[in-house]
Amino acid sequence: MIELHHIHKNHGATVAVADVSLAVKRGESVALLGHSGSGKTTLLRLVAGLDLPDSGTVCVEGRIGMVFQSLALWPHAMVQEQIELVLHGPRWSGAAKTARVAEMLDVFGLDSWACRKPGTLSGGEQQRVALARAVASDPEILLLDEPLAHLDGGSRQELRERLLPILKGRAVLIATHDEEDARVLAQRCLRMREGRIV
Repeated sequence: MIELHHIHKNHGATVAVADVSLAVKRGESVALLGHSGSGKTTLLRLVAGLDLPDSGTVCVEGRIGMVFQSLALWPHAMVQEQIELVLHGPRWSGAAKTARVAEMLDVFGLDSWACRKPGTLSGGEQQRVALARAVASDPEILLLDEPLAHLDGGSRQELRERLLPILKGRAVLIATHDEEDARVLAQRCLRMREGRIV
């Protein structure tokens, strides 16, 4: 569902991604491990179409849901509205939309925060909202950039367990520096360094 062929991307004089080829199948979760600046986020942005490669090809088959490292929540929208705003089209009309919002609030433990805005939430609570929004429309592909970075130990473990059944049946690409997150959430782990998969 995701195929990258000899991708190169520079940011000015800095090589962000260098000759990366990668395939992710339906039902497969792949973690990109590496320190800040290793190229993980750039690779996710290339798959999402937010950046274009300088050379190489990106092939994607399916709708994409993405969690950004910055979370990128809409500051003036309440938690339930964050989820509602990604549910459009005939599949998500009327009762189906209402039911899906309720399901996402329940799955991610957000029921008591449904009418709060992001600025009133902790970093971990905002992380849950970003994850709920990314999966709400039932995308075939999930791109997760440091999806658990804002959570402490107990909450992190709980959310890993909530995520595992959601990842099944999708093509998932996770960028993380946390080896435990990678070990639990992914079937395959690739280490990146200086823009390359090493």
